[in-house]
Amino acid sequence: MATVTDTDLGYRAVLKSLGELGGVEVLAGPDTPELGQIAAFNDLGTDTIPERPFMRQTMDVHQVEYADMMGEAGGLVLDGVGVRVAYSVPGQKMVDDIQHAIVTWDSPPNAPSTVAKKGFDDPLVDTLALHDSIDFEVLS
Repeated sequence: MATVTDTDLGYRAVLKSLGELGGVEVLAGPDTPELGQIAAFNDLGTDTIPERPFMRQTMDVHQVEYADMMGEAGGLVLDGVGVRVAYSVPGQKMVDDIQHAIVTWDSPPNAPSTVAKKGFDDPLVDTLALHDSIDFEVLS
């Protein structure tokens, strides 16, 4: 009778990695509810704050780049890199892009009363708390 030997050449590891990829999300934004509320008020606008869609516009402008980076991260996971490590690359890129939008956003300008209070006209910057709170999280 013939003997058959099954040697795993990495198939089980690939299956495990594919399982880890299911439902991976990378979220980026403020790291506290209070600053999340401030971001939402500015991004969407209120009765007294004009709309400054820095979060939505950042995601819209970079969506193809982020999708490509997410695909590359998936490839890294298949090569044995951990999910959180692999997806930290697109996560950090999102953080960098949102922070850049915060410091460069200039329209609409602050109201004259806000400029007088702050001492400068930088619509999304006051204390840099919002800028510094931007972080990412990998959910799997």
